[in-house]
Amino acid sequence: MRKYLNIKSNMYYLYFFFSLLFLEGVMRIYLHIPGTPVFMVLFTIPAALFLGFLCHILPRVLGKVMAFFLTVFLDIIYIVQIVYYHIYGSFASVSQIGMSKDAMDTFGGAAMMGVKECLPAILFVLFPLIVLVILTVCKLPGARADIGWKYGIFAVLAFGVLHFGVVLLLPLGGSMAYSPEDTYKNTFVLDKSEQQFGVLVTLRVELKTMLLGRGQTQLSKPGISDAVVTVSAMEPETEESDMNSTEKASVSTDVSVPVQTPISYPEQIYDINFDELYLSTDNPELQQLDKYFSEVKPTTKNEYTGMFEGYNLIVICCESYSPYLISEEFTPTLYKMSHEGIVFNNFYNTICDNTSNSEYVLNMSLLPDVSLYSNGSGDVFNTFTLSKDNYFPFCYGNRLRELGYRSYAFHNFVGKYYKRNETHENMGYEFMYMSHGLEYDDNCPTSDVSLISQAEEYMYETDENSEITPFVSYFLTFSGHMPYLFSSADHWFKGNDMAVKNQDAVQHFDYSEPAKAYLAAQVELEYAMEELILSLQRAGIADKTLVVLTGDHYPYSLGLEKLEEIAGHSLDPEYDKYKGSFILWT
Repeated sequence: MRKYLNIKSNMYYLYFFFSLLFLEGVMRIYLHIPGTPVFMVLFTIPAALFLGFLCHILPRVLGKVMAFFLTVFLDIIYIVQIVYYHIYGSFASVSQIGMSKDAMDTFGGAAMMGVKECLPAILFVLFPLIVLVILTVCKLPGARADIGWKYGIFAVLAFGVLHFGVVLLLPLGGSMAYSPEDTYKNTFVLDKSEQQFGVLVTLRVELKTMLLGRGQTQLSKPGISDAVVTVSAMEPETEESDMNSTEKASVSTDVSVPVQTPISYPEQIYDINFDELYLSTDNPELQQLDKYFSEVKPTTKNEYTGMFEGYNLIVICCESYSPYLISEEFTPTLYKMSHEGIVFNNFYNTICDNTSNSEYVLNMSLLPDVSLYSNGSGDVFNTFTLSKDNYFPFCYGNRLRELGYRSYAFHNFVGKYYKRNETHENMGYEFMYMSHGLEYDDNCPTSDVSLISQAEEYMYETDENSEITPFVSYFLTFSGHMPYLFSSADHWFKGNDMAVKNQDAVQHFDYSEPAKAYLAAQVELEYAMEELILSLQRAGIADKTLVVLTGDHYPYSLGLEKLEEIAGHSLDPEYDKYKGSFILWT
């Protein structure tokens, strides 16, 4: 035992233990990762034992080679996570390797900028590798390798006891949703796992999911926990409106208010016989879903049901859009749209932070699988892409097409990124993108004004009576995309042509250059919305067209500090930076 427990015999274990803690520390401090990493530290002990064991079982020279290989591998993983989080505000999934070539071809310039901006952290990440080189060159007390099968058995047993011992301690972290036990065993969410367990454990759990699949998640019987959440339409909250409501309340105490008989609305029930569906299949997962839905209590219609029946529908998902950029002077059209119609005061963007997840929510009214897991095929990287062959009768395109609407989707950039050319066609849209129905544009980002102008010829198609056929149009804008700087793009994402184009419009702002460049890029959206409303008026259908507008994610590459400049006050990183805007306007 004394032979197995001396420092010389355990140098690799100690090296990997302190290296992992150091790498996690660098990443968490640099990126300001919240949470108490108690279980990350505990899981590091068996992880270091496993990595050290891989070096110990080999002959001495091969053991040293293995130590270098594992260290370089760890450095690469942490560098990728640091750069990715720095740009996007969330962690990278292993499954996204499947789209790495497309990502580098399309966003390579932005990635290189991220590497440059994270250079101090990257240099720190390389420190364990430097230490290993010094230990090897100077022949300081080295790790003993090839020391026999008895020691191997001892190490494997120690790993098992330590690893499963930590797993048994997980309930000490509580039993609520996203607690350590829930995240580890049931509700795997990438960012939550990274915060609680660290990069290595998250990598292991995700790889296990990709290779072996998921266990069946039990659906609870409908009850109080399944209550429907409703969003009330209300006027914007201001000090004046609060004062007025107080005055109204005081007046109403002296006024006799007649009692109104509540209106009885019918239930919303679709003609689907779930009992028959249950008996028609032997698939236990489908039977479980059929049973669940057959027991859900239906909601009722309300005063808003059918309010926009017969209207044209325009749905706009805006790149990196934030409500903090809206002002009556700078963006009068967006200001008008956000203060009229039905106003939502508590709308937040989808996390994890990528456009595809937000598109999925906006088009499907479903939450994406935010673990971003893959089926291992190499071409599936998120829920939306995974769903490209699924049946979606209730999304806007398919549903309204059944009612005789023409259905289009438009995007002023690459149409095959995230396989949108397949997912959007599957939703019932005829998908138009750059060089496929829309003109090629060598600007980067491209112009939202041009996007709207080109879409008009499709939207305003007339029938034999010269009447515009009802239509649904889905737009994914692009002008507000990073990077936020005032330089022309000599190649995709090495500059920002929209920021340069609109630079004069933001010179009066006393902000940093990235904040002003962000506003300059986003004001193109303001001009696009102005063009859209004018074109609807020219076509004579402005009063019969509903516009839905929201953002895909907060401007992650801008950073919280720069976003606070625009907001004019400090922002809570857990909530305020995800504050969004949902416009429902006609």
